[in-house]
Amino acid sequence: MTSSFAKSKRALLLLLVYSAFIFSASSSSSSSSSVRLSTATSREGMFGKTFKWETCEDDAKKDDDIEDKEGKDIDLTSVALNPDPVRTGGTAKFILRGNVMADSIPTTSVIDVQILYQGVPLYTDTLSLCETIRADETDPSQPTKCPIERKTNDDDANATTVVTMEYDAAVPELAPSGEFEARLVGKRTEAATRGEVFCVKATLRVKGPF
Repeated sequence: MTSSFAKSKRALLLLLVYSAFIFSASSSSSSSSSVRLSTATSREGMFGKTFKWETCEDDAKKDDDIEDKEGKDIDLTSVALNPDPVRTGGTAKFILRGNVMADSIPTTSVIDVQILYQGVPLYTDTLSLCETIRADETDPSQPTKCPIERKTNDDDANATTVVTMEYDAAVPELAPSGEFEARLVGKRTEAATRGEVFCVKATLRVKGPF
């Protein structure tokens, strides 16, 4: 009986969380201003101690059965979250920064976003990668719009093109405290089945009312 009660309690919690995310998505995902992408820090040191990230290629190396989905168009050098931990009723800002490896990133590129709680997908979204590009405060010469073209510099063979992306996700008031997983996959077209542009998985903590 105790086992059945525990399972029922978990199912009710997941249903509550799912309903909260659906409500949040219906009121904000129709415009990409509620959900965008971010920039800056390193794999070792992010904003705080709870946020962790890795590329899909890093994850694939742990298990031979996992397909390597990481693209090579943008080589991610940092992924950050602000605030950390995330607060319910607020906004989770993901910040991605990477080096452009392809000659050009097409304007058709999109980012698929998926958020999971205890392995259950609660929220999905697809948005234009071009809408997420932000100015690089450390280097005003970096691209801020599409198409993203990789720089060529005959005088400096090591010159790099850095792109910064930001994504703001609304966090429901009823979201529980706990660990969530986020997956961000950049693709050249919405119909693509692989993350040719980039692929990243992250673990974040939400501080909720219960």
